[in-house]
Amino acid sequence: MNKVEILTQNDMAAVGIRSDKRELVDFAKFPSMAVFGKSLTSNKLDSIQEKTTKTASSLLQDKAYQTPKVVTNEVNSFEQIITKNSDLALLDKVKSGAEIMSFGSISAYKEVQEHLFAGINGDEKATIFVQSFNAQLIPIAGIYKGFDVVSVKLYARQVMIDLSDGKLRF
Repeated sequence: MNKVEILTQNDMAAVGIRSDKRELVDFAKFPSMAVFGKSLTSNKLDSIQEKTTKTASSLLQDKAYQTPKVVTNEVNSFEQIITKNSDLALLDKVKSGAEIMSFGSISAYKEVQEHLFAGINGDEKATIFVQSFNAQLIPIAGIYKGFDVVSVKLYARQVMIDLSDGKLRF
């Protein structure tokens, strides 16, 4: 059993690959997967984490409240909405093929048919609220849940999603 089959059986989706092998990189591009650069050595990783921790703590001290971005119109197929440093409120429908990404939380007050990415900068306190749930992919802070078919318990219902103990909670 290969790793993609294991992911599929656990309702997970591979979104990218990191490899020096040309045939694997070419294969990843076919289903539109991301191709990531070389992995960091542990010394470089420790150095980056130390710098990131210092930067993050100084940003948190200086961070002023940002009003949420409000999108009043329908988000059509192949449109992308991205908000940085704020939450996002969607007042109209999000159609299949659209991608919604936010550094913070997302609130959608109509049907959502596609991808909602909350906490894309790693914010584990980000939440997603959907008035009429029909989404295909829900990640918060890099933790993903994909749906080929949305369960009856969730379909067309009000749903709030957050992270609890490193897992998505619906």
